[in-house]
Amino acid sequence: MRKNLIIVIIVLVALVGGVVLWSQKNNHQQNTKQQISKEVVKQTQGQKMTQKENLVKKGEIEKIDNNISRYINKYYNFSFEIPKDAHLVESIERELDYEYSIYLNNFNEQMLNDRVPYPIAENEYSINIDIYPFKGNSDSFNKWYIEKIQYNKDKMQKTIDFMTEEVGKDALNEKDIKIIRKEVTINGQLFKMERIKFLKPSYIEGPKSIIKKYTTIVKGYIINVQFSTPTSEKENQTTEKIFDTMMYSFKAGN
Repeated sequence: MRKNLIIVIIVLVALVGGVVLWSQKNNHQQNTKQQISKEVVKQTQGQKMTQKENLVKKGEIEKIDNNISRYINKYYNFSFEIPKDAHLVESIERELDYEYSIYLNNFNEQMLNDRVPYPIAENEYSINIDIYPFKGNSDSFNKWYIEKIQYNKDKMQKTIDFMTEEVGKDALNEKDIKIIRKEVTINGQLFKMERIKFLKPSYIEGPKSIIKKYTTIVKGYIINVQFSTPTSEKENQTTEKIFDTMMYSFKAGN
């Protein structure tokens, strides 16, 4: 009798334990489903918000004639003439400190939001226009510019150290980097301009190159326009001229 009672108790405990485990597993599955559902809703809402932002911030392309088209961005209050041979895409940037970008190049129509491949052949170029929200005065802008945009001593040394480590001694030295800096006014808008010429490659298996940047403030936003093109012993003036023509068509305001 006692043995039968013990067996009954064991069976009851096993049944109760099974019910508890099933309940816990079921609750876990329900919580997981709810969490996944929330994540899906969150992602969908994020995608809708990104699409909405794209519609608000996206620029327009106005065809002036058969040879000239103008990019106009009413949200950020600027416009410029698009080089005739350039492909153009736009992108919201969420994980970087700038919030919107416009990419142009003349060699990769399918680039979408990708910044690679870089221009490596003669007469290729790329242009990145990055837009940063900014609240501050001229002093804070100058400090921000030196830290974020200017190719200063620290950035130069990092490039040299990288090339030395990856390629070897004397792969790139300070004397191989020529920098010109000045302020220019374009259609009433003041820009900081920096031109960097690398007499040796500045990245692995890359060509020698020219990087040129124009940076300005337009109604609470910093606009940084960066151009890159390969160069040989004879400077590639054709692509740089195309870029300068684009920049000198830049207008702030609508």
